Amino acid sequence: MAYQVLFVTHRGERHQQSALDGAPSGFEITMSRDPQKAEIIQNLPGKQFLITERSDVIDADIIAAGKDLQLIQRLGSQIYDVDLEAAREAGIKVCYMPK
Repeated sequence: MAYQVLFVTHRGERHQQSALDGAPSGFEITMSRDPQKAEIIQNLPGKQFLITERSDVIDADIIAAGKDLQLIQRLGSQIYDVDLEAAREAGIKVCYMPK
């Protein structure tokens, strides 16, 4: 079984491809460049992981759409833009990666 991942990014196509090339096998990654909230919500069902480089909020509505989410991985040193309480209530772990 492949893990389903939504990767929300600001990266251009070349840098998106670099991220995909470095991904572990067994991950099926959907890249979404600068999506609006509605697009994230539309693409999130069925995904186990959300990787985000966004500076916009990952709020309770987005988290609620991720019924299968197990982890939100924030690339960067801040998690102020992730609704930690909503994630905790949904049983979703939130991690960040300092720069």
